[in-house]
Amino acid sequence: MKEPENSGWTENTILDFAYYAWKETQDTKKEPTMVAVLWVQGKGAYGGSSPRGKVGTNFVQDLMDMWLPAKAKVRWKVAKDREKVGNTSTKWHAEDMAMYMYEREERPLGDKYPLNSYMAVYGQYHNRDRAEVKAPCGGYETGAKVYPSCTYVLSKLGIHSAR
Repeated sequence: MKEPENSGWTENTILDFAYYAWKETQDTKKEPTMVAVLWVQGKGAYGGSSPRGKVGTNFVQDLMDMWLPAKAKVRWKVAKDREKVGNTSTKWHAEDMAMYMYEREERPLGDKYPLNSYMAVYGQYHNRDRAEVKAPCGGYETGAKVYPSCTYVLSKLGIHSAR
């Protein structure tokens, strides 16, 4: 979503966007889902979520393998060699989808995102987990990991996060 001029958006606004986007995923079928919202000040807020179900997950993962090198080149430079580690089922996460959405729309150049870029992640990893603000790639708490991690990628791109 494009940021209106003089929007007054703050980091709390982006946290709210992440929460309400997650809430929308829970209206029809309540499943553990992660939602990430990337805010690039003056540009907009770009969201991504974790795919659901085995077929959907595999399909989206294959698409991300194709899309990221072509459409998210700044982000791709940092994590092109991403690998799954531990018990994670996915290589690409909601955070990656949010960054892809931004790069697809804005086509940034250079090695970093614009100053003051910010990401909020909200959701739950599994049914027994509490839905709340999470650290990027925070699934490490459950043994699900990727390398390089979302935290590392965000750091290299100059994006700070809610946790």
